[in-house]
Amino acid sequence: MKYKEIQLGQKAEMSVTILEDDREKYISLSGDNNSIHTENNIVHGMLIGAYVSKFIGTQFPGDGVVIISCYLDFVVPIRWGEKILIKGVVKHKFDPFRQATIDILILDNHDSICISGSVKVKIPE
Repeated sequence: MKYKEIQLGQKAEMSVTILEDDREKYISLSGDNNSIHTENNIVHGMLIGAYVSKFIGTQFPGDGVVIISCYLDFVVPIRWGEKILIKGVVKHKFDPFRQATIDILILDNHDSICISGSVKVKIPE
């Protein structure tokens, strides 16, 4: 999606099921084997951050986008095996720099807000 195609209030969403296999891959890649994740069934927050990156970089706005900043507030833990819904809405546009701020909400399979935040992006012309 090009910058001129982005509209204030525009929305998109992506669902993801967080698999047990993802835990082992993330631990292998990051080295973070904290027992909160391995014994208490709580998903690594930065793994969810990676899914936010996938959402921004492949879907909304998509290819060619550069993430400038990302803020995520972890409200409620997400458990391994849960399906989450990542929702984004364009809140601000900065025309001189082709930048936009996208507010993020991540809901669990009970429609509870687990994570909220925002991502500032630079979008291709």
